[in-house]
Amino acid sequence: VPTAGTYTLDLRYAAGSGGPNQTRSATVSLNGTVQGQIQLPLTASWDTWGDASIPVQLNAGLNTITVSHLTTDLGWFNLDSFKLTQ
Repeated sequence: VPTAGTYTLDLRYAAGSGGPNQTRSATVSLNGTVQGQIQLPLTASWDTWGDASIPVQLNAGLNTITVSHLTTDLGWFNLDSFKLTQ
């Protein structure tokens, strides 16, 4: 990114039925440091996409973004894509 600061990480995901029938979650890390847990509400089916956002602190230049399913996260989801906005 051109400048350090707070950006919004938007995830496009699906979280249909099967498994826990409640909001799913994932852990977002930047440059090896956990930034937080993102909530992924259920979608109508595995073919229906939803969007969820989380603010992230990025350094100027190259950053490594990781979206993980840790033992503290809940449920299954399919991650399609993500986008960053300032």
